[in-house]
Amino acid sequence: NAGTYIISKGTLALSSNYILNADSSALVITKKAILVKADPKEKVYGSPDPALTYTFSPGLLSGDSFSGSLSRVPGENAGTYIISAGTLALNTNYTLAVEVSLLTITKKALTITADNKTRAFGSPNPVFTAAYSGFANGEGASVLTTAPEFSTTASPTSSVGTYPITGSGAVAVNYLISFVPGTLTVEQAVQTITFAAISAKTFGDADFALSATGGASGKPVTYTSSNTAVATITGNMVRIVGAGSTTITASQASTANYAAAFDVAQGLTVNKATATLSLSNLSQANDGTEKAVTVTTNPVGLTGVSITYNGLSSPPFAVGTYSVNAVLNNSNYMAVPVSGTLTITQQQALKVQYRNADNSLTDKEGKPHLKFLNNGT
Repeated sequence: NAGTYIISKGTLALSSNYILNADSSALVITKKAILVKADPKEKVYGSPDPALTYTFSPGLLSGDSFSGSLSRVPGENAGTYIISAGTLALNTNYTLAVEVSLLTITKKALTITADNKTRAFGSPNPVFTAAYSGFANGEGASVLTTAPEFSTTASPTSSVGTYPITGSGAVAVNYLISFVPGTLTVEQAVQTITFAAISAKTFGDADFALSATGGASGKPVTYTSSNTAVATITGNMVRIVGAGSTTITASQASTANYAAAFDVAQGLTVNKATATLSLSNLSQANDGTEKAVTVTTNPVGLTGVSITYNGLSSPPFAVGTYSVNAVLNNSNYMAVPVSGTLTITQQQALKVQYRNADNSLTDKEGKPHLKFLNNGT
């Protein structure tokens, strides 16, 4: 061990012819100097400390070893911390010198990814948000000393398409921040058609205009009729061509920045116009042929008139009276049925008597002239 030890004559001797006197001295064993060099270390913020290692010189004697360990200045924020001797020690036979080093805590990578967003053409940009990847120790955006800011090249009037969302400006003590852009998608704006209900019409009414309003694209509202036998459309003008019902559909086409509007449909009912029926030729003389009455329509010339005589469709020919009913079955007109009585009369007897110039009824021989008698049969 290190220390001072007396040096005596030990077994030193001479022959018997000498008297040996020996002055004692001292052996000094000094402590062995050991230099320890702490290794520099590095870690990322939020990760465990690495083992603090070292090298030393010169070597220790066999069986000797270090006890304890190096230590560093406390702290977990990004920065540098001195690594010193700590509790590192040797036995009393050594002098220990420690050459300090540094533990460097580097900033942790933090990625801020802008969230993708969608809006309609003409609308203001939405509030931009982001997702964070890389926080340590359960931390979140609250540790940012400066919050990120997001921007895009799109304005409310920017056309349909995609635009980058970029982030900038975020600061945090212990994080190295990078940004991943997001995408703002500008979609076609929705168009809405306002189309009021259409009042019922009557066959024969004049053409009328439709007045639906559409969205902001400027595209005209167009119209179609589901039943062109009832109504036809030119532009926004409706022409009634028959009684019945049809569906009028209003549409508005798309543009680059506006989606086509959802169709709006309104029903149109066209009622039959009113007509009148009148009967004539209700008294006729029998001549052996069928005797049909005359039905006059107003308007004149309407088709679809049916006539019955005592419930039968064929006109009668025999002498007598008959109950006549006339009904209008027309696709565009309606009329109140009319009734009457057809009378077929017997013809009057016709007597033909030949007379002489002097109004006498006999020939020169005194015989009566022939006469002809028609009894009406």
